[in-house]
Amino acid sequence: ADYTVNPMNLTSGTPIQFINESLGADSSFWDFGDGFQFNQNPINEIIFDQSLNGSSIDVALIITNDIGCRDTSSYTYEIKEAFLDLGLQTLFVQDINGYLTIGVELSNLGSVMIENADLYLKSAENGSILENWMGQLAQNESEIYIFNAHPPSYSSTQDDTDRFICVEGSVNNSGYFDVDVSNNIICKNIEGSGLVVIPIYPNPTDDDITVSILLTESSPLRVELVDQSGRLILNQDYTENLESGIHKIVLPFSSLQKGIYHLRVSDSSTTLLEKIVRY
Repeated sequence: ADYTVNPMNLTSGTPIQFINESLGADSSFWDFGDGFQFNQNPINEIIFDQSLNGSSIDVALIITNDIGCRDTSSYTYEIKEAFLDLGLQTLFVQDINGYLTIGVELSNLGSVMIENADLYLKSAENGSILENWMGQLAQNESEIYIFNAHPPSYSSTQDDTDRFICVEGSVNNSGYFDVDVSNNIICKNIEGSGLVVIPIYPNPTDDDITVSILLTESSPLRVELVDQSGRLILNQDYTENLESGIHKIVLPFSSLQKGIYHLRVSDSSTTLLEKIVRY
């Protein structure tokens, strides 16, 4: 007697496949925590109720052969709460004949099947381009999505601003909230290796602002907000090296007076300045 489970981690509210891989069986009996029942199905798809979250169940398979010999395979599983977590793992950018081919690795880091996601391709030159991915990503599975859009690869050498590409994703119609939205965006500096401040939106605004900062390599970071009279309003200094990637800083903009403010972002070698208007 033997069986396998797909996916290996049992979560409530999601279909779990129990696959009978026994040898020499003439008949079989399954117990999915509710008692043994005669069952000849090679694959049983079971959905466990959310009331079982945190509990353990024994799933057992008994088989017999045509001369009455019996064997049993039994395992204990913990039922876990289902959760959604889309992760954008890797961003691929390639210049082909003056246009960019862009791909992103979508990963299911949660336990709920992901079948539909909106992907926003963002750059300073082209704004935001929306494309939709459809498929099936089970737990711990990943897939590469190649954008249909091919932005021009031209980079200006007349300014000091590095060019970047970002992809941000969100899952549609799953019935679950994404438990970790920090891994739903990934960016790449395609012109150099410097510090990048993702364009602030909306701007002007009267709400608190989340500033996204791309570090292309490990570095300390300083974020300062200065009002129009030169007074320092906010100073966040990260003296220990932060890992490369996206870092988000929340600015308490709604509590400030109306006016023009300047955001200074500095790493170990570069300082960038962004103007923000509070109306």
